[in-house]
Amino acid sequence: MEKEKNHHKRTNRSKMLKKITVIIVILIVLLVTAWTYINRDGSAWRYINRGTTEEIGDVIAEHVSELYVNIADHAIMKKGKLLNEKYKIEYQKLPDTLYTLEYGEYLYPLFYEDHKKDEENNWFSPIDEHDLEVFNKNLDSMVDIKNMKYMVQYLNLVAKKAVSPPVYDCSGCIFTDIDMFNTYYRDEFSSYGMTQLPLVLKEKIIEFYNSNEGQRFRYVEKGNQSSSDLIWSGNLTGNEKTDYAILFKDGDNELEDNYLLVVFAGSNTGYYIVYSEKFYDKVILEALKTNVDVKEYYRQIYMNADDFVETANDGIVLKQMNEVDRVLVYNKEFDKMVNYHLRPSVDIEKEERDKHEENDVNEEGHEHEEGDEYEEGYEY
Repeated sequence: MEKEKNHHKRTNRSKMLKKITVIIVILIVLLVTAWTYINRDGSAWRYINRGTTEEIGDVIAEHVSELYVNIADHAIMKKGKLLNEKYKIEYQKLPDTLYTLEYGEYLYPLFYEDHKKDEENNWFSPIDEHDLEVFNKNLDSMVDIKNMKYMVQYLNLVAKKAVSPPVYDCSGCIFTDIDMFNTYYRDEFSSYGMTQLPLVLKEKIIEFYNSNEGQRFRYVEKGNQSSSDLIWSGNLTGNEKTDYAILFKDGDNELEDNYLLVVFAGSNTGYYIVYSEKFYDKVILEALKTNVDVKEYYRQIYMNADDFVETANDGIVLKQMNEVDRVLVYNKEFDKMVNYHLRPSVDIEKEERDKHEENDVNEEGHEHEEGDEYEEGYEY
């Protein structure tokens, strides 16, 4: 009996040791795989001098999956410093602006062993270092779109330690990580017109989408619509900022042309809403201002008067089928848009009188019919 117990204990101990051994082997394999992945292509994934040496372990783990996206209104990649006079001619042949980044372009982090980090700048490139070899093979046949060749040639000089890494220069240096971009920006600002909006307005639109008033509305190009049909831009308020009017479609009603027009006025602190109106049919946005031979002309309009008036700033003309054209003009005193019909006030007043007279006649006829029915019923 005692022998059986001891045998059972040895068997359990042996099984436990085997399990521990298997776990250790799996951990070693995972560590080796991770180390190989981090150090692939030599210096491409080596972390040197981007912070204190104590941070190296954490930063390497972080940068394995690190990818940023440019969301700045204006961003460029500029040349760094010349480090080796031997390459001075090649360096000088390249323009100071190597590449112009567009909204939504990826920014790949750069890691170099022998370059000292400039704390004022971030080491980024629109080209992944792992793709640089592919770009070099096709450099001669590449179409020189947006100076991509210059970017490749400069990164080759960086690899030779002839120059310092390129400088990411932007208005406010605004970039975000890929997860944040996918969550807040990618789908909402995927069309060309929306990508061209300034970042502060994009943020205001996100705020609008998350509000009770805007949660069911989205920017949607339907049929043959383009951004020029749904986005109006111009100077409504008279300041130096560009103002915008955007038609957002009602997402709860996919079949009907139900829209919410929202007018955003620009200020030194961002954008704010100065007008909104719902439409239950297609609406066309036009401007009062036109440019002919570099000269500006403002379309004269009726503003609750019998005579034409020329506005101080641009206005938004609203056109709908079987409707009188209207125009939205900014009122500085009340800081809001005012709605005007593009007709003399005398015509509008006459139309109102005609409507009232027609309604009175209809009401009298209706009363007479009701009286006749009563009498007929009474006689019966």
